[in-house]
Amino acid sequence: SYLSGSSDEYCAFTDEVMLNDCKTQIKLVKYLSDFCFKNDLNFILRVHPNSRQKSKMDLDLWNQLEPLLNKRKQLFFPANSNVNTYLIVENSKLIVTNGSTVSVEACLMNKIVALCGFNGLRKYNAAFMPNNINELTNHIKKVLSQSNIDFLSPKIEAQKYLLDELK
Repeated sequence: SYLSGSSDEYCAFTDEVMLNDCKTQIKLVKYLSDFCFKNDLNFILRVHPNSRQKSKMDLDLWNQLEPLLNKRKQLFFPANSNVNTYLIVENSKLIVTNGSTVSVEACLMNKIVALCGFNGLRKYNAAFMPNNINELTNHIKKVLSQSNIDFLSPKIEAQKYLLDELK
């Protein structure tokens, strides 16, 4: 999971996360952590580096998740971490994000992405875009079971997106 995208990556005056039954990033992270913990799956939270430019209250809110994740032996990388995001993406089976350029970068690495927020990639067939937690859960299970994924190559679609952005 890679959350807390910069404000220019999703529409102003809209919900943070586009899931009907889960509207905030913190709720989404807690849900994903719970799901992974119950299903004995690895979980990594990389707080978006732009979050370090936000208020101390925002950083404290994210940092409050660290003890829970540590207790569950899940990895937590705060906004000021120097962890290599590309190594996380490269070694992940699925990336869940609310936006950020990591969604495009992961698609360019031909990774499976679940896009739960707002960014331009939503108009392309590169990522799965759940409407609710149940759809996200079913998608995660499908990915983990190696079932066929219902979209084209993430890499090809992300390339189309970038080409359209350059026009």
